[in-house]
Amino acid sequence: FIYMNVIIVEGLDNTGKSTYIDKLKEHLLSSENLQDNDVMIFHFNPIIGRTNEESANLTDEYNIAAVESILNCMRKDKHKYIILDRSWISEYVYGQIYRDRNSDDILQKIKDLNEYLTYYVGYDNVFLNMFLVKDPNFVIKNEDGDSLSIGNDQYEKIKTEIKLFNEVFDACDLQRSKVYADTSTDNEFMTFNELNEKLSEII
Repeated sequence: FIYMNVIIVEGLDNTGKSTYIDKLKEHLLSSENLQDNDVMIFHFNPIIGRTNEESANLTDEYNIAAVESILNCMRKDKHKYIILDRSWISEYVYGQIYRDRNSDDILQKIKDLNEYLTYYVGYDNVFLNMFLVKDPNFVIKNEDGDSLSIGNDQYEKIKTEIKLFNEVFDACDLQRSKVYADTSTDNEFMTFNELNEKLSEII
């Protein structure tokens, strides 16, 4: 085992993931008196401009390579934390909606990658934060033009994304420390401080 921590931040576009990640890094650096290189942020980028089949195959290859890169970074550079801005878990949502993929097939690949990662890092050292909302309009009003769901049927696409993210959140085999964040403005979601306090309990 490598004995370092991986924090996966997942969920809908435009719900505050990147802002939270920046604040989380600041929190970890200050609270544990770490150097900047001790906390690495790893971005997952979507594969676009391909056929559905090409995109699905390339996404699977990319996700496998990403896990290898994460483990290599931990071995080589001795990072204490790696924060993932999205991960292979997103493919359960976007693969079904935009690449016509089978949910069972994607979920099995997710579980295989989770198992591979946790085998080397340690099950208790992988954390999952999911950023969702109840109202798709919250996401639409924060649209930055880069989300896959943009378009005339954006509301319905986001409703489907919410449903599928909930499904993969429930099915995902990272059970120890999942933190669900509703980042809408109805005062029912966890604030950044509350999330950090929750993380402090489990890290």
